[in-house]
Amino acid sequence: MSRNAAESPVLLDVHGVAALLDVSPRSVFRLADAGILPPGTKLGALRRWPKADILAWVQDGCRPVRTIASRRA
Repeated sequence: MSRNAAESPVLLDVHGVAALLDVSPRSVFRLADAGILPPGTKLGALRRWPKADILAWVQDGCRPVRTIASRRA
């Protein structure tokens, strides 16, 4: 395993996701709450995102992870 891989975090906090996506931390929460970004995992009062999930979401074209079918009603 390379040194960079060993130092790279597996779980990202809001600032790590924001830096990866080049958006503000508040935008990360907005995207997650809207169902566009993967929701992450709650650890007590903190929210963490698996780096692999974020990278897969970006590679998939940043498509919303949750759809709202009830808006048609």
